[in-house]
Amino acid sequence: MGNALRPAWILFIVTALTGLLLGFVQNLTAEPIRLTRERERAEALRRALPAAESFRPVENGDFPGIVSVEEALAGGDSVGLCVTLDTAGYGGEIRLLVGIGSDGAVTGVEILSHSETPGLGAKAAGEAFRDPLKGMTGPVEVTKQQPRANEVEAISGATITTRAVADGLNRALDVFRQVKGGGVS
Repeated sequence: MGNALRPAWILFIVTALTGLLLGFVQNLTAEPIRLTRERERAEALRRALPAAESFRPVENGDFPGIVSVEEALAGGDSVGLCVTLDTAGYGGEIRLLVGIGSDGAVTGVEILSHSETPGLGAKAAGEAFRDPLKGMTGPVEVTKQQPRANEVEAISGATITTRAVADGLNRALDVFRQVKGGGVS
């Protein structure tokens, strides 16, 4: 009977040691991973609203479906907002960071995460798609023709992704109007 249990004990010991080792490695890497994510987010905020020197959270607003809202500051004065939100793309959630200047125009769009199809919907993360979004004031519409003001040209083969980004921009612009028009600070 002792020999029959020996493989089970060996397996138990190996599994326990592996679990302890994985826990140790996770604890060792948790802080560097958190710091890297914070640094990447700070860089994305600066790219989305380049005029800002610092950001502070907008806390007393009710923004359903919005991940976070930060007021952008330069010299102590508000220069706009950065809105982080999730929108439903073709491959799943797309996390957008939208910078909006104090004039109500989009200053930059960063796609923080997505699971869109490589070569199709993933093109939305590229500068060629994001740069024309700057200056839009909404409502943003999707077109398959040459875009006019506040229109974004659909990515060929990725119309759902394009609509998701346009929806995200419209929601971010709505948050901007609520904050700037409604006195939320």
